[in-house]
Amino acid sequence: MDLKMYRSHGTSDHDTDILVFKLGRVSYPTYFPAQIIQDGELTIGTIRQTATKKLKVNDPHRIRLFFEGHQLKHDDELARDEGLRTGSEILCVVGELSSGGIVPGFED
Repeated sequence: MDLKMYRSHGTSDHDTDILVFKLGRVSYPTYFPAQIIQDGELTIGTIRQTATKKLKVNDPHRIRLFFEGHQLKHDDELARDEGLRTGSEILCVVGELSSGGIVPGFED
């Protein structure tokens, strides 16, 4: 992936961390404070909440996140521990809630 295409408004590699949400064929570059991933301060839960806002989904339980073929389902896990780094692409799948209040496949 060419990160230059996601740079805008004077950002550089040193002043932001970027994660790219992919929904269908659309990419949503999303900026976080610099070094937040490497410093272990960004959780999967925060990423899910951010994706909820970015993708205009009304409930974070509707979003399933995947990175390198594996589902990111534990909100308390650190992004760093899941292998994420600036520039990582996260596949987002938006589903409908079941009667139990979670998307099928989201449970442990």
